Amino acid sequence: MASEVELLEVFRLGALAGDGEIVRVVGDRLAGAWISRSRFREVEILTGRSLVVQRSAGTLAWRGRAQQVLGRPRQAIDLYEER
Repeated sequence: MASEVELLEVFRLGALAGDGEIVRVVGDRLAGAWISRSRFREVEILTGRSLVVQRSAGTLAWRGRAQQVLGRPRQAIDLYEER
């Protein structure tokens, strides 16, 4: 299994290349792991970068969850509705 640092590098390279599939798969994997460890601000930043390249239901859901916990219910609802 790849380390968090390795996954972040793959995500970064995928984003630079504009490869939405890599960004989605790796970003959603990191977001899921981070949500379970209450790293909501990092999820917010990561999914923001991911949404520049692709828009998937999973990415929108992770970002919505982070927004909800960070006290931004209106933004969370908007993301859930877009999903």
